[in-house]
Parts: sequence; C-alpha cells; structure tokens
Amino acid sequence: MLCAAFFLFLFRSTAAAQPYPVDVLHYVDRNTEGGTPIAMIQASDGNFYGVTDDSRDGKNASLFRVTPQGAFSVVHWFTGGLDGDNPTGLIQARDGYLYGMTRTGGQYGFGTIFRTTLYGECSVVYAFSARPTPRTRRDRCFHKPNSCFLLSPV
Repeated sequence: MLCAAFFLFLFRSTAAAQPYPVDVLHYVDRNTEGGTPIAMIQASDGNFYGVTDDSRDGKNASLFRVTPQGAFSVVHWFTGGLDGDNPTGLIQARDGYLYGMTRTGGQYGFGTIFRTTLYGECSVVYAFSARPTPRTRRDRCFHKPNSCFLLSPV
C-alpha cells in the first residue's frame, strides 16, 4: 500500500520490513515539488496521483504522480490564479479525468473545481463566487453514479 505522510515523504507499507514495516519511496522537496502531500489516489493507469498544499517558500501547490516503483514527477503546478490554489483532494471519474477542488484562487478568489488529464492538462470546471460558510465548507468532492458531484464539509 502506498501512502502519503504529512512529514513530506511517500512510503510503502511492507510486511517484510522489520522492525518498521514501511519503505520510504520518495521525500518531497518543498523547493522543487510543492508543499506537503495532502491527498493521494490510485488512478486507472496504475499510478498514484496526489496534491500538495502551498509550500511555505512562496511556491504554489502541485499535482503529482508517483509510479508504484516510487518515481515521482510533478504533472501540474497550480498558479494561484484562475486554476486556483490550495487543493483539497482528488477523485477519478468514469470519464478518466481527475477532478478536485481548490480552496483559494479562481476567477473570484474563492476556489475552483478543476479537471485534469493524467498528464496534467488542467482546466477549471467551476469557479466558486462566494466564501464558504461553516455549513457550506468545500473540503471534498465525490462522484456519484449519475455523474453529479457532491461537495462534503469533511
């Protein structure tokens, strides 16, 4: 199982490793690869995709890909402009695209729903036009069988 840790590294759980059952696959460099990994999924191509938050040195968040062998690459840098910034997670829909949300940026500055190919060709699906309230927080995006998206406050 491939996991993202909030300590800036990606690791794989293995039963054979003793006394600690994990192998560190990749240490995320905040200067060249984005901030802290905050979400990751395995896509239909077998690779793992995830997003980072903003790094503290002024760089924006990134969308990254990790192969099962641990090869890491950034496939999209969020600009903090129209495509948004501070992504909250990813899903892969039946159409093969990855979808996610950002908390900031976008046309109105209140975040976006974005769509990207597995190669990082990113486009904005929707720009939020109002600041979320505690009842309308936008932390996660879910894909329902009828192809609609639900926003979840947790």
